[in-house]
Amino acid sequence: MIKLYWKVVSFLLLFAVVVFLGLNFVKGTNKKEAELESTTENISLMESVTEPLTTTEAESLEEENPLLKDAIFEINKLMEWFFQAKFDCDIETLQQIVSPSNEYQAERLHEERYGKDESGLLEIESYFVKSCYSKRGLLEGTFFVWVLVEVKYVNAETTALALYRMYVCKGENGYYINHEISEEEAAYRDEISEMEDVQKLIEEVNQQFQEAVNQDEQLKNIVLTMEGTDSKSEEMQSSEEVQSSAEVQ
Repeated sequence: MIKLYWKVVSFLLLFAVVVFLGLNFVKGTNKKEAELESTTENISLMESVTEPLTTTEAESLEEENPLLKDAIFEINKLMEWFFQAKFDCDIETLQQIVSPSNEYQAERLHEERYGKDESGLLEIESYFVKSCYSKRGLLEGTFFVWVLVEVKYVNAETTALALYRMYVCKGENGYYINHEISEEEAAYRDEISEMEDVQKLIEEVNQQFQEAVNQDEQLKNIVLTMEGTDSKSEEMQSSEEVQSSAEVQ
């Protein structure tokens, strides 16, 4: 009887162990299935990110790279040096702050200041850099800069606004204007140029330019002469027609 008793007890213990292991196995299997389902959901979510950006997502990207006014003091100073050197026909200075260094020549600078004709109507009296608006480029230390400049002509009382778009890079000796740009950066430049904050700036400059031209007949003649039109027969209707230089390369 005692032997039979222990046999029964041993059998019951063995049965309990088998049941316990079986339950743990089932739980582990369910856990793995749940983790697999969760992983599949995460993969699906990652794949959905590659879909075209919605308007909200585009706005988010614009917020990540906003158009900043006068954000970098050194870039403002660079533009002041650049336009003063253009006015002075100072090739030596331009070669130090523009790449490639042979981008500007004396004849071109003379034409920009005095005009291509001999009338003297297009002679520039001064450049004044008002503000610099910038967005980061794709590469570290690169920026796309929209330079707001007041151009004063000798033969007009009112200044004309122009918006020059520049590609600025940071080198070993500081910031410089770079006229060499990769296809990828150029594509990005075109993309951010269409952003709402940039377009708003261009629209504002065009509007102010138009107002200046409308109140100064001589400035209107200068602009029309630059475009090769006859001011006596051509009625100016918009800033686009008279090329406000709202985004000069």
